[in-house]
Amino acid sequence: MRRLLLVMMIAAFCGEARAGDAAADAAFIAKVEARFAETATLRARFEQKVFDAATGQTLASRGTVLLKKPRRMLWEYKEPETQTILADGKNLYLHTPADRQVTVQPLENLLTSRSPALFLAGGTPLRENFRITVVPRPNDSKIPQASLLLEPKEKSLTVTRIAIRVSTEDYSIISFTLNDWTGNRSEVVFTDMEVNGPVADKAFSFTRPKGTEVIEVPKY
Repeated sequence: MRRLLLVMMIAAFCGEARAGDAAADAAFIAKVEARFAETATLRARFEQKVFDAATGQTLASRGTVLLKKPRRMLWEYKEPETQTILADGKNLYLHTPADRQVTVQPLENLLTSRSPALFLAGGTPLRENFRITVVPRPNDSKIPQASLLLEPKEKSLTVTRIAIRVSTEDYSIISFTLNDWTGNRSEVVFTDMEVNGPVADKAFSFTRPKGTEVIEVPKY
């Protein structure tokens, strides 16, 4: 379930939106969108918490992430188990060393041009695919921040909403939470972020480790 939520884009934030200054909200959203649009690459550490509504359990994990628009992602999990999720723009690779398996499938099986999963690694403006609302919340962090709620304009079977927190200093995304229609949610928090640093395309090239079984999922 963690894999699905992360690929489809991947502690919950459930604040209630309320009306604010419309002009101020619009100006703030515009600044966030501008920062998002100019972010071509991202390198960071991440911590993820995934809540499984069926079991009531929360799984915590951490690792590093590398993103390059469009549609290139490398999530390397270090704890509690080693795992790699890589998107090279065409295919998605899921490698679990403990299982000695790698699953490969066309990225289009999971990500379409209007998929909420592309809000980080995609190339389209946020407001093109989402209704965006500023959500007031107590500022209990050392980092000045604000929250936005992104609701897909087109109904999605996987993601019902995305809550993001952004720095009010440089308007960059510092965390996001995905919620799906079954009640599952996945929160990812970034630290040690480097935005728009040099990232070579070869970083998103997958080489199958020897002795690893390859499971290919056909395009559908």
